[in-house]
Amino acid sequence: MLGSAAGNNSLRRVTFRSCQIERNLGVEDWSRNANGLGFNNITVHENAAAGGSHIGYLKFIGCRVGVSNGSGGHDTGSPRAGIEVWSSRASTIAQGWHHLVIRKCTFEATDRFCIDLADFPTASGQHLAGPALIEDNLIKGAGWGPGEHPWSYAICLEAPRNVTIRGNTIYAAHLTTIASSYSRQGHTLIEGNVIDLSVPNGVTQTGDEAVVLKGRGDIFRKNVVRAGAGSGPLLYLKRSTAARVVRNRLHDRRTSGNPAMVVLLDASGSVISGNRFSTAAVTAPRIVNWGTDSDYTLKDNVYVHR
Repeated sequence: MLGSAAGNNSLRRVTFRSCQIERNLGVEDWSRNANGLGFNNITVHENAAAGGSHIGYLKFIGCRVGVSNGSGGHDTGSPRAGIEVWSSRASTIAQGWHHLVIRKCTFEATDRFCIDLADFPTASGQHLAGPALIEDNLIKGAGWGPGEHPWSYAICLEAPRNVTIRGNTIYAAHLTTIASSYSRQGHTLIEGNVIDLSVPNGVTQTGDEAVVLKGRGDIFRKNVVRAGAGSGPLLYLKRSTAARVVRNRLHDRRTSGNPAMVVLLDASGSVISGNRFSTAAVTAPRIVNWGTDSDYTLKDNVYVHR
């Protein structure tokens, strides 16, 4: 665990390179869905109100996170998270964690969420943590076992600013594979990833969305998304503003059912352009409105059976 304590005890410019980080030996309190014991492999906790005690310029390069030790009765990478980065819920938030890099790492599939970046807002509602870069990693999924895990996401963004998720290979989570909370201070860029929900990783999928975007100005570009046996909609724009969904390839090889390629719920200003949507089902690939959506553009997309 890395943390900044009260007083001027800031942590800056630390790099973990080519590390092997073993599976945490704890047993999480999942039976009550409390998820509160905190048995992460890596925890980065900033006491953001502590008068200059801040965490920044922290890098994880070429690490393998969740090396199994056979604990827990199944072969997963952690009883909770591979890495959780968060700012304390203090009365006064002065500055969130900043400049986090996770690059060329392998994260074994976890029992809960795999990568979680969280930021508690200031009294005025601003989110200050970020930026962060998650790049060129293999992220093997999250949420081992059916029905146990209400926070089972491969990557969860709880409102940090300016996060880039680029060039990763990401397997399925029990719930949403990439989930984002509302953030109006900075956009999320998700670019050039392979999000493959068809890889057998021991995770039972619930039919939730593969990717959920909820922010302002989010960009989802040049990604490949492949549906799995239990996948739901592949992309969900939930009360997002001015999202850009550009030049992606979304594939559903199942011959039965017809999940939506893209769902919009109370979204505004979305542009969905230059994408290739393919399905093996009898009916055509679908883009679905579930709410009051306004001012969105569908342009130069290809819809095919394969």
